[in-house]
Amino acid sequence: MEARKVQRVGYSTLTVSLPRAWVEDVKLKAGDIVSIKREDNGSLKLIPGTEHEREEVKNCIVNADLCSSPNLLTQVITANYILGHDAIQIVAKEELKKGHLQEIRATTQRVTGLSIVSQSHLSNMKHHKFRPSSAISSVDLMVQAT
Repeated sequence: MEARKVQRVGYSTLTVSLPRAWVEDVKLKAGDIVSIKREDNGSLKLIPGTEHEREEVKNCIVNADLCSSPNLLTQVITANYILGHDAIQIVAKEELKKGHLQEIRATTQRVTGLSIVSQSHLSNMKHHKFRPSSAISSVDLMVQAT
């Protein structure tokens, strides 16, 4: 392990230099992007490249049929966005209700960085597992954090 000193640049920016050997190993140069992931234990993980090149993608599937209270779907979408999910898939046994669609649209307009990337009608699946390849629903709406 290598120790590095935290330095102040300007009034509020703190920096830590990167070890030369690591920079050379991952072929970084000035101006390249380095993604920083906060781990559960509080440590930081540096990943060369953009967020789209990350090792893991966090997805979430929400069953809209279970969101019967007003604004509950909004709260679930917002909570999953705050938790850092990269994609939130919203499914329903039949078509999404008008109120659910309104909540989804309002939430994507209110929350910066959240957008609807696709909406499709799927054929009914016989499996009842919550995963993209065997969704329980005939309606599939994907909301993505950008």
